[in-house]
Amino acid sequence: PLYNVFILLISLMPGHNVGLAIIALTILVRLLLTPLKHKAIDAQMKQKELQPELKVIQDKHKDNRQAQSQATMQLYKDRGINPAGGCLVQLVQLPILIILYFVFLRGLGRDEYQLLYPFIHAPQTLGLSFLWLKDITKVDHTFILPILAGVSQFLYSRSLMASQPTSGGPNDIGAMMGKQMTYIFPVLTVFIARSFPAGLSLYWVAATVVDWAQQSHGMKRYHRRKSRTAVVSVRQKKAS
Repeated sequence: PLYNVFILLISLMPGHNVGLAIIALTILVRLLLTPLKHKAIDAQMKQKELQPELKVIQDKHKDNRQAQSQATMQLYKDRGINPAGGCLVQLVQLPILIILYFVFLRGLGRDEYQLLYPFIHAPQTLGLSFLWLKDITKVDHTFILPILAGVSQFLYSRSLMASQPTSGGPNDIGAMMGKQMTYIFPVLTVFIARSFPAGLSLYWVAATVVDWAQQSHGMKRYHRRKSRTAVVSVRQKKAS
């Protein structure tokens, strides 16, 4: 199904450009995942607001990690928060990357058109060039796209860390690992992307930029909704 959607997008792009189709596919997938993204952002913001209560739990059970974890999870349960709610949105990227990799590995030529649904019209020609690249299905030997993928991932991770809840404790292993991955993951992204087709790097850059925009919009949306709730609450108190 994803291959069919991809070919359909290619046929709709100017010059049947594959690079533009990858960007369009990225935006389409992210739009479909918007409800899950909003839920993940809401969970992040609620976790951040729980920091004073989490600090009380940490101080109360500082000598008992198991009791501290149980009390923390009970607090999340009472407030209706799923700490792992944001993982699903990130995991969806993996099958898409794998599918695109095999699409580029097998090729986009007419030999694969037997996989298309009858109502999908395959383009006669493909626009494989994109910006400085002559063939986006091949490795980017200039390393520009892999580097852009790593830089965009680093900037997004930095902004994401600012919105993530932190305990503030010096022995918070999760927080320390999060900070380390902020620097390690972008380097791994560059290292891996330099050996894969440039189209995958383009998808990663586009996905990161869209994620960044959705994160910013979701946080503003959360604050607006909370402000409206606070105003309604004040009005109700005055009326009573």
